[in-house]
Amino acid sequence: MKVMSNREKPMKRSTTAILAGVALAALSGAARADGELNIYNWGNYTSPDVIKKFEETHKVKVTITDYDSNDTALAKVRAGGHGFDMVVPSGNFMPIWIKEGLLLETRPDQMENFKHVDPKWVDVAYDPGRHYSVPWQWGTVGVSVRTDVYKGDINTWGILFDTPAELKARSMSCPR
Repeated sequence: MKVMSNREKPMKRSTTAILAGVALAALSGAARADGELNIYNWGNYTSPDVIKKFEETHKVKVTITDYDSNDTALAKVRAGGHGFDMVVPSGNFMPIWIKEGLLLETRPDQMENFKHVDPKWVDVAYDPGRHYSVPWQWGTVGVSVRTDVYKGDINTWGILFDTPAELKARSMSCPR
């Protein structure tokens, strides 16, 4: 998705959607932003190897600016003067970005490779038909504890960050 820019001189860009590793496996052809592409994304979501390959393939310099929350990203873009070409907010924040006119309608649904998007990801509630966004990552995080192995408190992040001895080096497989 492209973010409206406050730059004085508009940059010529082909309509492009970038996904892969981070927002970079292009749904369409090459991205061009006068040699630069400025992406605003969650911290540590962008593989340096994918960025390097993208830069070499498309002859563009990619700059990633990280943020730590949807609220931070939204506040920065609302303030203007950011210069981002792409942003990667969570789906639950997309209606805000669209309603407030913070995104340009880029019509990824009309891009050549959009036909490869699984239909269940085309008509999403926050962007029906995908006029502003492309699917990139989806998932959730869950923690499960085998209470037959561990008898301690399971309602703490200490299980991950200060792992009890009886859970260290245990197999991650579930019992069958």
